[in-house]
Amino acid sequence: MPNYIPPFTWFKAFESAARHLNFTKAAQELNLTQSAVSQHVRALEESFGCTLFIRKHRGLELSDHGRRLLPSVSSAVTALTSAAATFDISSPKKILSVAVSSSISQWIIVPHLSSFTDLWGNVAVRLTTRTWADEFAGLDADLEIRFDTEKSSNQNSELLQPNNMIIVTSPELTERRNGQDFTPSEICKFPLIQVLGTADTWQNWADKQNLKEELNICTYVESHGIALDFAKHGHAIAYTNSLIAGASLAEGSLIKLGNTSVKTKEGYYLDIKNGPNKDIACEFANWLKQIVLSYS
Repeated sequence: MPNYIPPFTWFKAFESAARHLNFTKAAQELNLTQSAVSQHVRALEESFGCTLFIRKHRGLELSDHGRRLLPSVSSAVTALTSAAATFDISSPKKILSVAVSSSISQWIIVPHLSSFTDLWGNVAVRLTTRTWADEFAGLDADLEIRFDTEKSSNQNSELLQPNNMIIVTSPELTERRNGQDFTPSEICKFPLIQVLGTADTWQNWADKQNLKEELNICTYVESHGIALDFAKHGHAIAYTNSLIAGASLAEGSLIKLGNTSVKTKEGYYLDIKNGPNKDIACEFANWLKQIVLSYS
């Protein structure tokens, strides 16, 4: 008998992928990313020293080793699931499912969530984070908070405020100026952080300033939250959404460059779904808006 048994999560990823012959469908079933399922299966293959799937352009096919392994794994997964079902350890708490932009989660919800759970002790919050608006499709959530455009958002969605584009950096980057602001031309020369997937680019800002200077964009990131992370380290300047920057500006870990805010048609939209948890979802939405208001 081998001394080492691979983790159960690897077997479960293999079993689900084998039933669906698709890593994406297995990921949806297991509430994991497609990459995580693929990595679990790859780790199991490396552990056994053999290939369990034949990867094809349109899906998967079990190898001979995979076909030999599947019946035993399926039987074990079923037995363990049945064993766990004999213990009713479910929480009496209501579970509020919130699908949320990773930036809102990181910079607004996570630092303050305990104040909500302290107030609503019978509610547990399940956060599912996404970056792009299309990644919210198919999620079964009581409440969505996504980065979207006015045109694409649901007519019942509420735009969280403030919603402007501002320029931010760390206080350390401006200490040498003794409080004097940077001119637009000077800003262009500093390392700049560009958020991908948004119409509000540095070039868009430069065009509005009638600038001809070349922009020194050094880093591209997927979200405004990551852009703030880079800016707070003091080596770059971010053009970002004022809603996400609010907490850092209030605590002084970031400062705003310039006195102008640029209006944007993109922003963070809040959408409460109809369902048994609608009332508590409304309470969560009101709590979130109060947190945002406290930064103003």
